[in-house]
Amino acid sequence: MPLARIVLLLAASVCSLTADTEYVMKTNFDGHESIVRHYLRGNDMRTEDVEAPGSSQRVTIFSFKRRAIYQVDEGAKQYTKMQGPDLVTELAAWITRAPRFRESGKTVNIYYETIDTGERRQMFGLTTRHLIFHERHVAEPGACAGNSEIDRDGWYASPRSATAHLEYGSYALAGGIPCHDKFVRHGNLPNPGMPLEEKRTSRYSNPFGPARVSSESREVLEFSTEPLDESLFEVPKGFQRVDDANWTDHLAFDWSQLERAFSSWFE
Repeated sequence: MPLARIVLLLAASVCSLTADTEYVMKTNFDGHESIVRHYLRGNDMRTEDVEAPGSSQRVTIFSFKRRAIYQVDEGAKQYTKMQGPDLVTELAAWITRAPRFRESGKTVNIYYETIDTGERRQMFGLTTRHLIFHERHVAEPGACAGNSEIDRDGWYASPRSATAHLEYGSYALAGGIPCHDKFVRHGNLPNPGMPLEEKRTSRYSNPFGPARVSSESREVLEFSTEPLDESLFEVPKGFQRVDDANWTDHLAFDWSQLERAFSSWFE
């Protein structure tokens, strides 16, 4: 499973959970289905792509205290380790000039509508609420972003706070330079908590290309708050560390980052 999607699932699905939690979520995005098992303890997380009952592949461990991400191959008894940026990477980031933007001068208005149907269900021992959300983006002519609508319909449990704070940005290349709109929010989008079942439909009108529609559904198949074994968040003993790239490749990558950082000032 791509790392970006794992992080997205974490942010969208489990931000309201703090105790030891294990759950299995089935996701279908535009016809592509995946089933992922999540283990959560504090800021640490383990994910497993589930292929069949009793089996799993592509184990990923996020260790907060070590500031590291481990990709574990249980069959080969090997793992790779990714950590935060090294000195050269941080230097390149410090040197790099901030990107240039063209302000469009146009506004995108965002409207929120929330419907609590009043329906309640017990799911995995949790009381869930049936909520429907409608979000509408209306862009002025000439804006970078187009009009869009997002509909969400689901059963939610354990809200963390009264509102969710979302940051929007729209960028489109204009003469090779990204442009940016101004966003004005009308109302707030409540944070419903963890979706135990949810269907989402998004419709986008792209001013620089064809419109598109995407659909996504999520369903929790298993859920438990029983205490988790600490070993789930550690690389198993006896596993061998392997590197994705050798030292020469790593040095070449660091040098290329510095070159891009310097060249950013002459673009």
